[in-house]
Amino acid sequence: MKPAIKVAFATGTETLNQAMVERLRALYPELPLAVVSEFPWPEGRWVPYHPLRGFWENYRRCRAAFRGRRIRLAAVMLTPNLPYRRLRLIALLLAPAGFIAYNENLDHWMLRPRCVPLMARHLLWRLRNLVVFETRPGGRLYTFFWRLARPGEWRRPFYVLAARLAGAATALLKLTLPARPDPAGGGRLPEGISLVIPSRNGKHLLEKLLPEVFRQLDGMASEVIVVDNGSEDGTADFLRRHYAGVVVLESPAPLSFAAAVNRGLARARFSHVCLLNNDMEPAPGFFRALWGAFDQAPDMFCATAQILFPEGRRRQETGKAVMTPAGRRRPEDFPIRCEAPLDGEDLSWVLYGSGGCSMYSADKLHRLGGFDEIYRPAYVEDLDVGYRAWRRGWPTVLAATARVLHWHRLTTARYYSERELETFLETNYLRFLARSVGDAKLFRRLWREAITRLNLRAVYRDAAALAALASAWRAPLWIRRPPPCGVLSEELILALGSGEVAVFPGRAGRGRAVVAVASPYLPFPLSHGGAVRIYNLMRRAAAEYDQVLVSFVDEPAPPAPELLEICSEVVQVRRRGSHLKPPTRRPDMVEEYDSPAFRAALRQTLKKWRPAVLQLEFTQMAQYADEAGAARTVLVEHDITFDLHRQLAGCCEDWDAQRQYRRWLRYETAAW
Repeated sequence: MKPAIKVAFATGTETLNQAMVERLRALYPELPLAVVSEFPWPEGRWVPYHPLRGFWENYRRCRAAFRGRRIRLAAVMLTPNLPYRRLRLIALLLAPAGFIAYNENLDHWMLRPRCVPLMARHLLWRLRNLVVFETRPGGRLYTFFWRLARPGEWRRPFYVLAARLAGAATALLKLTLPARPDPAGGGRLPEGISLVIPSRNGKHLLEKLLPEVFRQLDGMASEVIVVDNGSEDGTADFLRRHYAGVVVLESPAPLSFAAAVNRGLARARFSHVCLLNNDMEPAPGFFRALWGAFDQAPDMFCATAQILFPEGRRRQETGKAVMTPAGRRRPEDFPIRCEAPLDGEDLSWVLYGSGGCSMYSADKLHRLGGFDEIYRPAYVEDLDVGYRAWRRGWPTVLAATARVLHWHRLTTARYYSERELETFLETNYLRFLARSVGDAKLFRRLWREAITRLNLRAVYRDAAALAALASAWRAPLWIRRPPPCGVLSEELILALGSGEVAVFPGRAGRGRAVVAVASPYLPFPLSHGGAVRIYNLMRRAAAEYDQVLVSFVDEPAPPAPELLEICSEVVQVRRRGSHLKPPTRRPDMVEEYDSPAFRAALRQTLKKWRPAVLQLEFTQMAQYADEAGAARTVLVEHDITFDLHRQLAGCCEDWDAQRQYRRWLRYETAAW
């Protein structure tokens, strides 16, 4: 007879699982105990369960783990609202005669005729709990009757339903609309800077700003254009009297930010257009730092400045704008936020440049059709134009050495309340999703996240969120034909602009052949043998080649001087580890290093540096060989990985070891 064991299937909360294991340990204490769980178990034998992988894969893993054993008891925890129903079914299939179910009170029953009353009692207890929950505040039944007594409270769920239907209709339209051609460019313009300053009743701000502007632009081909946006404080007369060289464009009525900027853009006569709010104070070297960024990368669309705030005020903007994925922020948080640049970080890719302190390629801005004037009266128009440029393969970077001091909302706060400003932001973000996100699948996800977030905030009487929800039904009316797509897919654009990537310039390039190194970790400090080998190889190659390093890190941080001395650029990509492994035919290690942010950063780095060789360190990085383009690829391996796994699989009968060996054999030989 096969030796007997008992198995706990951890299908409850951590506390309940521990209590169940202790109860099971007391039953048949002479039998060995195993635990099947999502997370490693601290004692005894542990068999992993992967929630994202298929039922039959997990079933085969468990069956192989207990082959040659008879499961005397298979215990599960019947905790509701947890993603372990399939694991409970596995326990039932493996040992129907030994199946034992616990509830939250640690009462239990087995599949025996004498246990039928216990099962019925459990079902009645569950039903009672459901009735209690549904008839108290928070329950759906309670909420339904509560709304019947207050008809006005149906407004929010009606808005949410309308928004979801509008999102579905918009996604269908995105599947059918063909890409629209770019508008004609403005033609080749003379090299120089056209500075555009929108201003509404900001004479006192211009008095402080313009002297520093002219000091910095002295000696540069440039012009200053002030769009007098419905001012009543004599701004135009002041400029004509004291700054005769300034081009003044007057509007009798206030315009939206986008409309005001477009007026200045139409008048601009130089190759680059710099937008500067009148409440910004540029630090010395501001314009030259932005201008110089355009020489560092091909097809640059925009260089944006680092934004500082007066001492003692919270830094609401930094210039490094990122879009945080939903899984890495609180459900109620706005998806766009700013991160503080790290010491030494410069020319990192960002999703868009702030409309108040950025320099743009005038030709590319004309080809995009300028700023979209649907974003009224302000906010999100800069995100929209930056995203549309990314779709065409035109990047935006943070020029961290260009700095401005921002006296936040000195203009808008005089004309709009905080609630109105929040409403503009939320509504315009929905417009952005409907107008600029071309991929229907991506749009559905972002729209669903946005509506869920607004609904959550509206529950707590957030007036701006409710107003945005009320307008969301118009999404099909906001849509426009999508622009053509460039080097990066939209998923990769968002990955690159998610805050996971940081760029650090190293030593100046010497005009030699470039070697790009893609590594799973930084070669310095020399913390293990692999790092020692990579660093020594790069240090020796530095004498003959310019090198750029793209590496995974746990957290981006200023690189060691030893790396900056041998690299022209170090690109760091945060690696998010997770025990959740997707269903795939590749080895687990390969999946752990499969990162959209890394792929996007590597692709942009190769486009920027045009290396002769792409050096891939370690076998798992071979998945990025298809990014090499015209560059030759070199795969550097410490060992033949599938051979190591063959030896591991040969010395044990572990199901996962056998499986990983087969996958490494297929993957590694294909990489060669």
